[in-house]
Amino acid sequence: MADQAQGDKLQVRLVTPERELIDTAADSVELPGRTGYLEVLYGAAPLVTELGTGLVTIHGGGGSDERYYVAWGFAEVLPNRVTILAEKRAKAGGDRRTGGAARVRAWPEDVGPGWRESCTV
Repeated sequence: MADQAQGDKLQVRLVTPERELIDTAADSVELPGRTGYLEVLYGAAPLVTELGTGLVTIHGGGGSDERYYVAWGFAEVLPNRVTILAEKRAKAGGDRRTGGAARVRAWPEDVGPGWRESCTV
């Protein structure tokens, strides 16, 4: 089943209309808010925010960072949990620490124009 958040870890869930993709403990998560990126840490104040198109980065989940592109949705932030409800998503590749550009491995064609420009790393 899902990893349980322990100590100062966030429980992070990424959900699309099709299924739940991620349910893991993490140190922090970066989200593409509609007006800019935000990073959520354990103990954050409750918040509901609209997501734009961009990169979700889950830090410390499963030992390494995981990155996903999302297109539109909402995020609910609670002190110990973040739930990301995304309309569209794709697993991101590449590693910005080594200079490699993030790539989308698979992305539905119906996301709309301009998504690639808003997802650059």
